[in-house]
Amino acid sequence: MKVLFPYLQLMRPANIITALTNVISGFAASSYILNNGNFSNYPSLVYLLVATTGLYGGGIVFNDFFDSDIDTIERPNRPIPSGSVTKIQAAKLGSFLFITGLLAALKISRTAFTISLIICVLCFAYNRKTKHYPWLGGLTLAFCRGLNLLLGTTIMENSIHYLWALALIPFGLTIAITSVSQGEVAGNNKRVLKESISFYLLTLFTLLILMYSYTNKIGLYTLFSGLFIFVNGFYIQNALKSPTPINIQKVVKWGVLSFIILDATILSSFSNFYYGIMLLCLLPITIILSKFFAVT
Repeated sequence: MKVLFPYLQLMRPANIITALTNVISGFAASSYILNNGNFSNYPSLVYLLVATTGLYGGGIVFNDFFDSDIDTIERPNRPIPSGSVTKIQAAKLGSFLFITGLLAALKISRTAFTISLIICVLCFAYNRKTKHYPWLGGLTLAFCRGLNLLLGTTIMENSIHYLWALALIPFGLTIAITSVSQGEVAGNNKRVLKESISFYLLTLFTLLILMYSYTNKIGLYTLFSGLFIFVNGFYIQNALKSPTPINIQKVVKWGVLSFIILDATILSSFSNFYYGIMLLCLLPITIILSKFFAVT
């Protein structure tokens, strides 16, 4: 386990779970709209879960790979700066994860493979270039999140034509998290925190409009969105009062974990309340994992 631990640190397991819930919510939407609510195509769902694990894991590993120099100064305990994992080993792991993700997507359809390939390209674009430009970096990751949700819909043929708008749901939250994360090390970014609130609200508004448009249900939206507002509002308020690095990190951490709440809302809207609660049960697991592995 001691040998595997630094590699798991690179992959950030809690983050990967949020990618899995993206795909599950997309799978539910596609099954509801195009397969009369029949959620029985579980073998294909497994391939999609493997695909998103590879894509998200590979993207995060290469994030550490490209950030190794700055991490030597700002995060010396990360696996590469600390010497637990070499850059070559990290590159091999990231490449293996990407290839695994692409091959798993290819088992589903050409559409799934194409989406996965675009996600890979965007990951490299972010890690190499766009992350150094606050809003452009956030937009790049927002496309990755949106496409990841659409990846889940490829369980059904031609699903993109009907469900493409679902990709807009993660945009606001992703941009908010990315912009706030710029202050994880230095802190003291009240202005960015205040600006991010509008993107949290945009996320909720987009979710409301789309869930009503596709399912005509808003009761479950109200329930889950209340949890979303409570969790994020609490940590944003604390960070505004005291914008220390640790408080900023908590805003980022809970913003990432809130994708599970969004996905539970989508899942319950396209299926039922109980499925949403089952997905929400992954939240405590990610909280436990976040005690051992960074969430960013």
